[in-house]
Formats: sequence, C-alpha cells, structure tokens
Amino acid sequence: MRTMQRFVALWMGVLVLAAAGVAAAQPEGEPLPETPEGDSPPADLPPPPPNPAPAQPGEPGAEQPGNPPPGYGQPGYPPPPGYGQPGYGQPGYPPPPGYGQPGYGQPGYGQPGYPPPPGYGYGQPGYYGYGPPPPPPNVPPPPPQKGIYRHDGFYMRMGIGGGSLALNVEPDDSTESFEVAAGGLVIDLGIGGTPVDGFVIGGRVSGFSGSDPTVKVGDDQRDTSGDLSFSTLQLFTDVYPWPDEGLHILAGLGPTSIGYNHEATSSGDSHVVMSGLAYAIGAGWEGWVGKEWSIGGMITLNWANVDDDSVDFMRPSASGGSFETVYEGKAKATAFSPTITFEATFQ
Repeated sequence: MRTMQRFVALWMGVLVLAAAGVAAAQPEGEPLPETPEGDSPPADLPPPPPNPAPAQPGEPGAEQPGNPPPGYGQPGYPPPPGYGQPGYGQPGYPPPPGYGQPGYGQPGYGQPGYPPPPGYGYGQPGYYGYGPPPPPPNVPPPPPQKGIYRHDGFYMRMGIGGGSLALNVEPDDSTESFEVAAGGLVIDLGIGGTPVDGFVIGGRVSGFSGSDPTVKVGDDQRDTSGDLSFSTLQLFTDVYPWPDEGLHILAGLGPTSIGYNHEATSSGDSHVVMSGLAYAIGAGWEGWVGKEWSIGGMITLNWANVDDDSVDFMRPSASGGSFETVYEGKAKATAFSPTITFEATFQ
C-alpha cells in the first residue's frame, strides 16, 4: 500500500514540473491565438495567388514541338555522362581506349590505315572483315558411260563400195606371165568384240566382183566376157587410238580364193579358181550419228598369194571371131586389190 502511494506521488510531481516548464517558455504579452467559432478563416488574411498561365511557344521555358528532352543532343546541352557513343564525333569527349579513331567506328572493320585482324579474310575493299568466297572444290568429271559414244563392247561393221583387182599369173613352165584385171563392187562385213576400249578383235568377210575383165599378155591387151572375183575370210583387228573418236586402223589375215570365168561360145567355158592366203591393211574415219552408231569411209589395201595345179585361161582371138587359150596347166599368181568403202559401225 505504501509503495503504491509513493508511485502516485512521484508521477504527480513529474506532471507539476512539466506544466511549470511550459508556462515559463510562453512569452509574456502574446496570448495564444484563438480560433473563431465556425472554423472560418480570418477576414484580414490576403487571397491566394492565381495559377501561372501556360508558356507560349517561343517564350523561355517552353518546349519546342519535335525536340527531344535535354540530354539527347540539343544545342547548348552537353550530353550527360554515359550518353552519346564514344568515337562518333562528340565534341570534347575523347574516345576511350579500344574504340579507334573518332568517326571511324570499331577497329578491324575496314578503317583506313588499320589492317584487318588475323583470321578475318583477305582485307579486300568492300568486304570489311570477310574475304572472298573460297574457290569451288576440284571435282573430277564423271567417267564416260559404258557403251555411249565410245568404241567398246559388241562390234559390227558393214561396208559397201568399189575397187579393182589385178591378178598377175606366173605359169609353172616358164611361159611368159600375163595379167587379168577388172573393176567392180566391194562388200565388207566385220563382227567382233572389244576386250579393251578402242581395241577390236573379230572376223571379217570381204568380197569383190568385177565383170568383163581384161587379159593382157605382154603388150597385147584384150577384153573378155565373163567375171573376175576375190573373196576372203580373215581374222582382223580394228584399233581406235582414241576410243571416243572416229579414227581407226585395220589389219587382217586369212584364206582367200580368186575366180576367173570366161564364157566362150565356140571353144567352151574357162573356169579358174585359185586359192591361197590374203592379208589386208586399212584406215578410216567415222563420225557419231547416234549413241552407238557411227558412219564414215575406209580405204583398204588387199594382197593375196594363190596357186592352182590346173588352170585354163582363155581370151578372145585377135580377129575377135573365136577364142584362144592363154595358158593351161599349173600356175601361181599374186593379186592386189585396193578398195574404198562407205562404212556403218555399231558399237
């Protein structure tokens, strides 16, 4: 109980001291203002100032239409720090290290006097760090298609043309030799294969047939009625030095037979067949007219050595009213036949 009384007395003393301090701080002769009843402002207070009128264009402080706010390059306003890229011509602001000369952009992008950094091309004008495109890769052409415009594979050649045949007969009994000759038609056919491109091996059949040959003994030459023929079956090779082109060279060898037929009305018929070995060489050129067909021309030289144990060569007599025997018996002969043919080749 006593403790409670002491606590109340202590707080009462504090309040008395606080009131005395406030009274001492109030100046004498200046009573505190009292608010009139009704909470209305006093009549002697001045009116509030009016709101300022908006600034007209052209007056100081008015913003011009279309102008950016200060700090973005207005005249008379220096750019604040951090605005305006260094190196683009801001007056009074030197570029920081690493941004190149003022007005030229970043180093390494084609500035005058600045070589491109390593690894950025060849430094050609207008490429700015990128060199010209690399050359295309060296791709070899595809190999030629088999059998197309190329002398390979199966081979077949057909030819037709003209030529001559001269047969020089040497009697076995040392009688004077004589010659039988004629001009006529030539037919040629060759079939084979190509083990290597441009190299043909095959078989060849060639025939010659001439009508009304001449028989010449010494300086005496007489025309006869009949025919002179030459035929051969040969193993041949035809070589194209350039398999894609038309030049070719032929060589052949094989058996042959030569026939002479003379038709006589009063003295009977003369029929001679001599056999032996023939060989040939030739050269020609062909041009492509299709993927596997070519046409061209060829010159061929044929030789033959033939003989027979019983021959009977006849010719008209000098008067022309009868026929006479030129030679009858065993004989051998040599033959020469140049020909020119038009060729068509499938290969």
